Parts: sequence; structure tokens; C-alpha cells
Amino acid sequence: MTKHSKPAPWYLPWSTYIDAREEARRRGDRKVGTEHLILGLLREPVLAQALGCDLQTARDALDAMDHDALAAVGIGAAFSAPPIPIDEPIKRSSTSTLKAVLRDHLRATPAAKTAMEESNKEIRRSHHTFPQQLLLTVLELEPPDPAAELIAALGVDRSAARQRLDVERAAA
Repeated sequence: MTKHSKPAPWYLPWSTYIDAREEARRRGDRKVGTEHLILGLLREPVLAQALGCDLQTARDALDAMDHDALAAVGIGAAFSAPPIPIDEPIKRSSTSTLKAVLRDHLRATPAAKTAMEESNKEIRRSHHTFPQQLLLTVLELEPPDPAAELIAALGVDRSAARQRLDVERAAA
């Protein structure tokens, strides 16, 4: 860890799902995808530092990708929807996460569900819970996965990010 960053003291894997769900809602999406997982993970300052970008930059990049995709099918720049209000994350206790997950549930895409399951397998093996593990799992995804496309659009060096995350995890 760097001297300025601290690990989340009560990280639960589903807390990332909750943040990702709110990002999906903000964008007007019906499912939580891997791109939303990245947005949810970027709420953790340690992970934002490891990727070298912040949440707003990632949101802007994802919005730009959406506008490019819409333009490719003939829906011009005149199409502009206002952002949907979301529940900003609050400090959660470690026991209320299941209730928060079940409240206003959005389904996860198969890729997002697989990424969460794969990171949970590693967490169970090591008996430690770190948000870095989910980000490491998402960094393994390849295009055309939306998270891989977002990481490429942000100009993130995957190997450097993995290395920073491994150092962070080893120091924790």
C-alpha cells in the first residue's frame, strides 16, 4: 500500500454490486454489466489510483462510447438524455449488505456474474476479502467485453495496473 491509501476496513464483495447497480441505474441500463463493476470499483480510492483514473473520467469515457455506438447506427448527437438520479453510496455496516442487495435488485449480465463468482473463489481460497481481487478478475476480460473496451478507452496499462494491485494486496 502507499502511505496515503488505506484498505477498506469492512469490504464485502456485494458492496461493489450495490455501487455498480446504482451506476447502471444512473445510465438507464436494465442490467449490471462488467462496465458497471468497473465504475463501482472506482469508488474505492485505492483502486482508482491503481487504474490511474477517477470515477468521473470513467463515466465520461463510457458515455462517449455510448454516443459513438449510437452514431454508428444512425442516432445522431442530438440524442441526449439527462442522467438518472441515483442513490449515492453511504457508509454501510457489514451486516446490512444483503438487504441492500435485495432492495431494488437489477440482474447482472452473465459476464458480470461470472467475474463476481471468479473473484469470490479466489477470496474464499485466501480467506481475505479485498476489492482488488474483483478488479484483477475484470482486468483479465478481453474485448468485446464492455469492461475491456472501457479499460482500453481509458488508456489503462493492464500489466502495470495488475502489478500495482498485487503490491497493494501483498501490503494489506
